[in-house]
Amino acid sequence: MKEVIDAESLLYIYNVQHRELFLRNVLVLGRPGFDSRWIVIVNFGKSAPTSVPEQMKSIWLPSFLTRPPL
Repeated sequence: MKEVIDAESLLYIYNVQHRELFLRNVLVLGRPGFDSRWIVIVNFGKSAPTSVPEQMKSIWLPSFLTRPPL
């Protein structure tokens, strides 16, 4: 469990919000008989940056005026 929390904390350090951190998206890799194991978080399909720099908002998040058709 500690490894999963450490992995999620690392995502926050790099400003990544996973949005789907479920058991099915966490792989535990290791060899039987050894204490070392690796945690791999997969499925970043719905992930997003937690903060967008102001100078990049116009590039990453273009705004469009939308209204219903008349």
